[in-house]
Amino acid sequence: MDLPTENRPQAGFGIIEALVSAIILAIIMMAVVQLQVNNRKFMVKTRQRDEATRIAREFLDSLQYQGLKTLTDGNITVNVNKTNLKKDFFVNWIITDYDQTFAGQQVGRQVNIVVSWDSPILPAQLETISMNGVLE
Repeated sequence: MDLPTENRPQAGFGIIEALVSAIILAIIMMAVVQLQVNNRKFMVKTRQRDEATRIAREFLDSLQYQGLKTLTDGNITVNVNKTNLKKDFFVNWIITDYDQTFAGQQVGRQVNIVVSWDSPILPAQLETISMNGVLE
């Protein structure tokens, strides 16, 4: 027995359309996840740079309270242990004479502070900031 066939347009999605949609959705989701991962890395990098700048500023301020004649070169390691940042920062400072005199007396010394830390993005690479100042 032959059933009558009607020429109707196909309605709904076929398996191929659903598969292509799923692949496109998966690609978009992978891009969004990668964007979030990169965003997190750069946020951590920015937080570390802010902390290094704070350390350098505070260190420069603390050097101002020492006598100019007692300042010497040196380095220390600062361990930061906050809830959102656990990191060791390496602080190196160099003191040089400042080429300005007043009434034959040296009136200041120049300080170059370099703060370094391990990069959160590239392993085995250091990030650094440098801050210069004159202490009078």
